[in-house]
Amino acid sequence: GELAVSTGKLAAVRAALSVAETGRDVAQDKVASAESAVLGVSKDAAEAKGRVLALEEQLTGQQAAQDKAVAKLEAELLLTRNAASEVADKAAQLSMKLAGEVQGGRDAANKAGEAHNAKVTALEQEAAAARREAEGARADAARIQ
Repeated sequence: GELAVSTGKLAAVRAALSVAETGRDVAQDKVASAESAVLGVSKDAAEAKGRVLALEEQLTGQQAAQDKAVAKLEAELLLTRNAASEVADKAAQLSMKLAGEVQGGRDAANKAGEAHNAKVTALEQEAAAARREAEGARADAARIQ
């Protein structure tokens, strides 16, 4: 009888042991799944971090390119302003030179006009003197007759 009880206990222990082993196997599978999931998440996180770094690098490159373009435009603007200023200065100088030449031309024309007027006046005086002489000669001729 004791042998049958011992055999029964042994069978129960073996059954419990089998259940425990099955539970252990399930637990190990769950641990393996969890580890795999953690590795997947870690891999995704590393990829995401890589993408963020690549985007940051790209943005930094774009910012540098924009800064360079802005600096180039500012330099071109400065050159354009300087050129415009030079053109304005030259225009002002030319305007002053032309104004001086115009005034010189006016002065020369005025002097020429004055000289012409003086000649006309002298010729008018000569003509008046000649008329007087001619009238005097006519008067003399009339008296002689």
